[in-house]
Amino acid sequence: MNGESDGLFGSLAAVTPTFLGITNNGTSITMHWAGGGSGPFQVQQNTNLIATNWVTITTTTNSSVTIPNTNSAAFFRLLK
Repeated sequence: MNGESDGLFGSLAAVTPTFLGITNNGTSITMHWAGGGSGPFQVQQNTNLIATNWVTITTTTNSSVTIPNTNSAAFFRLLK
């Protein structure tokens, strides 16, 4: 017995999407991720981690996306 009277024997936690890989294809970048359910997912980009002005570059229900390689360096994040 776990001492609980509600019938639950654990807890549920949201599964956040996690990047599995990023490939630079020269003129484009392909990103793959897992988790997070069925989406939609927002891929955001910023060239400065200190700045708060992240820009959504695409929204998708897929678990991968290919985007144009427009910056010499950039940071990406994935939101659900």
